[in-house]
Amino acid sequence: AARDCVCLDGIRGSINNVVFPYPSPCAPPPKGDLLQQKNPACSPDTYMGGLRCCVHGEFLLDADQEVPAGEQEYHLKFRFYFEEFHGGAAPSHTNLVRLYWQTEAFAGEYDIVACEPGTASVECVQVVTSRWKVKEMLRDCSVRGSGDCTGTGSLDPSRTAGVHLIYAGPHCHAP
Repeated sequence: AARDCVCLDGIRGSINNVVFPYPSPCAPPPKGDLLQQKNPACSPDTYMGGLRCCVHGEFLLDADQEVPAGEQEYHLKFRFYFEEFHGGAAPSHTNLVRLYWQTEAFAGEYDIVACEPGTASVECVQVVTSRWKVKEMLRDCSVRGSGDCTGTGSLDPSRTAGVHLIYAGPHCHAP
């Protein structure tokens, strides 16, 4: 099998010896709707390639292409703004806990399926939704120990007063 081929064994499979998530990387409703839509990214039987084929150090090329020599180099420039923290009885800043969820319910990727030929563009719409509760985003552990923790006792409603939403930001890789 080619390096980028999904090797099948029923609905189980692997890509370059990395096991394809079983039973599926896609969450069932109501968490996600990709399984219900039979999205190709949900099964090794229909997976067309994507993130699972292109992991660090792997190259996905045509058979007649060679891996380019050397490394590409690029530079990033960052600017950081900050305010000095002042502790005490009334600290100058509060801890900002970040909550995270993916629309595709942690499948990591999904395919935009082509519409049937002749379909009007206004009728060629694909919707991906995920339904969850804020409490499913909470991780009961010290915020000092991990970036994905929401605080010790954060799952205990008798110890918390809910969530104060400060910022919500979408994430999109559209062209």
